[in-house]
Amino acid sequence: MSFNTVDSYSVSLVSGGKLTTPFIHKSGDNDYEYTSKYDLLSNSFAFYTDSQRDYSVVPFNNMLRIYCSNTRQCVKTIKFNNNKTLENELLSKNGVFLESHIVTSNIIFIDNLKFIELVLKNLRVIYVPIDRRIDYDSEMKVVQMTAESDLEFDNSSLVVTQSLNDNVFLAEDAENLYICTKYSSENSEKLILQNKVEKETLVSYSWSSNKSNILLITKSSSDDETLKKKKSKSKGKKTGSSSNSSYKKINATIFITNQIEMTVPTLEFTDIDINTSDSISKNAKIITQSTITNDLSKIALGFASGVIQLLTLQPSNNDVTAQFLKWHCDSILALSFNSNSTQLFSGGWEKVFVYWDIAQGNIKKNFIPRLNGVIVSIMEPLFKENYIAVLLQHVDNVTNMDLEWVLLNKSDFKSKLNVNGPLINFENEYLVKAIKKENIRPKSAIKQKSTTSTMIGTPGFNDITIRSFTNSVRSPEILYFPHCNGINSYDLNKNESLKYIQLSKSVDMGKIRMEHENIIEPEILNIENFQLQYENKSYEILVTVEALRSQQIGVFNNSNNKQDNEISYTLKFWRKQNLGVSNIDNEASEWVLQTKIISPHGIEANQLLGDIKILDIHISGNYDDDLKKRHIFTTDSHGGIKKWAIIEVSENVEEPWKFGLVNYKPANSNLKMENNFVIESLDKSLILQSLGDRLHFLDAIDLNSSLKFLQLDSNIQTMSLNKVNGTIVIMTKIGILSYDLVKNEIVSGFDLYEELQKSINGNFKDSNSQLGKSKLELYNMKRLLDINPITGDIVLAVNDLSGTSSTLFFFDKDLNEMIFEKKHDSWIACLRWNKQNNFNFIDINSRIGIISSNTSNVNNKSTIVQEDQILAPLNSISSSSNENVEIISSNKNDQKELDMIMDTDNTNDSKSRLNNHMFLPLFNSVNSNTMVDTVFDTVLKMVQ
Repeated sequence: MSFNTVDSYSVSLVSGGKLTTPFIHKSGDNDYEYTSKYDLLSNSFAFYTDSQRDYSVVPFNNMLRIYCSNTRQCVKTIKFNNNKTLENELLSKNGVFLESHIVTSNIIFIDNLKFIELVLKNLRVIYVPIDRRIDYDSEMKVVQMTAESDLEFDNSSLVVTQSLNDNVFLAEDAENLYICTKYSSENSEKLILQNKVEKETLVSYSWSSNKSNILLITKSSSDDETLKKKKSKSKGKKTGSSSNSSYKKINATIFITNQIEMTVPTLEFTDIDINTSDSISKNAKIITQSTITNDLSKIALGFASGVIQLLTLQPSNNDVTAQFLKWHCDSILALSFNSNSTQLFSGGWEKVFVYWDIAQGNIKKNFIPRLNGVIVSIMEPLFKENYIAVLLQHVDNVTNMDLEWVLLNKSDFKSKLNVNGPLINFENEYLVKAIKKENIRPKSAIKQKSTTSTMIGTPGFNDITIRSFTNSVRSPEILYFPHCNGINSYDLNKNESLKYIQLSKSVDMGKIRMEHENIIEPEILNIENFQLQYENKSYEILVTVEALRSQQIGVFNNSNNKQDNEISYTLKFWRKQNLGVSNIDNEASEWVLQTKIISPHGIEANQLLGDIKILDIHISGNYDDDLKKRHIFTTDSHGGIKKWAIIEVSENVEEPWKFGLVNYKPANSNLKMENNFVIESLDKSLILQSLGDRLHFLDAIDLNSSLKFLQLDSNIQTMSLNKVNGTIVIMTKIGILSYDLVKNEIVSGFDLYEELQKSINGNFKDSNSQLGKSKLELYNMKRLLDINPITGDIVLAVNDLSGTSSTLFFFDKDLNEMIFEKKHDSWIACLRWNKQNNFNFIDINSRIGIISSNTSNVNNKSTIVQEDQILAPLNSISSSSNENVEIISSNKNDQKELDMIMDTDNTNDSKSRLNNHMFLPLFNSVNSNTMVDTVFDTVLKMVQ
């Protein structure tokens, strides 16, 4: 080992993260709710205006980002691990097991300075300054709120769920919802109980857009006896949440928040009839959302059937008149009135935003085309009436809670700003259901079976990897994440999702979302990309494997082994001509389908439906190889191999070339495996295939000719060719080893049995967890090991399932010694070489890290040269046998630089230099519609 090898890498978190909201997971048999019961936007997201500019504070699980709505740019990023106060308060020491801390954020002024007031679930309040720089040691005011000691609840179980203003808070424990006011003294703040309501009687609660009115919808006493009888009859059976029960009558109780005491409601209406139709379906009686106007004149109730009941309040005679608004055909998940109570906004499962004009006697409705996701929250920001904020959820992904925040212009309802993190697909629901406990999917009243859907291609139950991403060949800072039936492109430099590319669709529908017709969409399982030259033109090629579950019913719907034999696979080759060097040019060009192969590996033996399962894609050849030397291998679950390459089509002038089959090894129906990897030797004379615990050597010309095989101690988990020395790096269930093709022997290796056992045997303390003692099958180790093709250095990620951390192991090219190991505070879901000079990885919290080479130019290959190379390690460096293990950054002079991860608006020596991440997003997105002075005004604000 040399010091140069150690110094050549630095590890840091640089991007990523996911939008966070105070979702609450409901434990028990019913994992899904019709609604989250929270008006998410009016709490987690804050808005303010300054010097005629409008700003929005968007919370992520690892940072706060402030966007300027006028320029559509992020003007400030406050990363939690860049300040010791935020790090201690907001970042979990136990990794993934804690839910989102931030309940609400407000913009307040203290001594004419702006602060973001962050209210946390644990009754703590943090005041984050906006107008000044935030260093790691910058002090922030943190206040602990305490509840009255004589209250009927236990402080340890109490959590704050909403903050309506500086004075009124909503809190809850396991049994009750509490309305509290805050009493502030010089150094302490107390919560004073004003009122409480039992959760058993609570149907829904909400508040007006100006947060001055609290609305509680509770069960009517006339219905209570009937409900108790039903409950006693169903005792012992599996039942859902009580909120999903149907009612005939309800009570509406209203409190005004500016009152000194709220022990007595301002208005109360009892026994309100909620019959929305003559239908016998219980969906017509299930209330999913509610809202109230600012002037206390109207209440809106949304139902699982899609009907909205508009109630006009008449306090003088304690009467209520009802109107029914019908357009939606599925669960209403979002309701909100505008500030002057003339419009009602609604949204839900159809992904359609509907606005109702209720000012006139004849109610009119309008709607805009479907948005990207299911609408779970709508709000009109208080400071501006010309905006509508919408929170979307990508429910097509059942393995992760993908949220997208959209700011619509109210004049034309076009998108003003879209914000979301990287959209990723995990292999199954193991994380969100058993570990993170996110309420990932609001319930659809129509497509109930979707809640029990099984992921296509799921290799094992306990899998924490994502479907592998890849970097753009020309622009390594652009990451492609396979996501359901499309690809999410993500820019590391901007820390933004660029666009969502829908590569596959079963059918185009109108205004109603296709789930309602039980249309099954294809899922993209694997993607790989590479570059090739043809007639002096450079192309980027994307290879995708799609899986589609059969939609046949009846005699063709074979009931045996449904998970496998009803899935068809499609191999697609996409091309995109690289128009220029700039990212803007590359992203402007579209992917064009070059070749499509249906059932590329054939159909399962003795089956009417169902293809042979495709397991892996391997791109052979070197980066600078010409057109005909790039080979693509696909492998299947029965030991089959197919080799694809360019085939010229002379008679077709428009498409003179396509991809076709050039060699293959047929599948063996007697074999059944979850791993089948192939690689090509350095001289391309041999094809190496892993089958179980054997490595087979095949002739490159005749793949059916097996020359010999190598017997290993356990099953091969992954293998890769080290292009620097020509050795084969093999990962087994016991360790990692290097096989020399010239010497025909295993030359070196490391026994990692103890480390890998941590990744297999989980021991969870939560007795209520479904896990208990569980096992993680290492089917997807390929996603956790990669090699630097320039230096030959090897990086391996091992997740510790007995805890919540992971370890990055670095080995030299010959596997003679371990260079160092590095701890990360959560599990790593995927690790990839970025085709230039760095590794990228993503963890289960959607945070993207970079393992970067500090050499700016190697072998004349361009790299991402970042000006903030003092980005620090992810965590404290673990002990290692090497004395110099702590030296993993190029900058050794200032130890303080090793204690934090720099963020986009801050550097240690900020007075002497600026971070390029501050301005890069501004100028990359400037177009003809953006005035130049607005860009420089924003830059000046940031510099100040």
